[in-house]
Amino acid sequence: MISGTTHGVRLEDRGCDVYWERVQALDAPVYLRPANPFTRPDHI
Repeated sequence: MISGTTHGVRLEDRGCDVYWERVQALDAPVYLRPANPFTRPDHI
């Protein structure tokens, strides 16, 4: 389970490509924990 933003880095950032490649290779599910952008700042 991960949030849409971790340490200010969004999951679509190119730096996360290795993560997504590994998830795909493992055929693993990913649960994205929803967060309300109006109550949670993007940098958390």
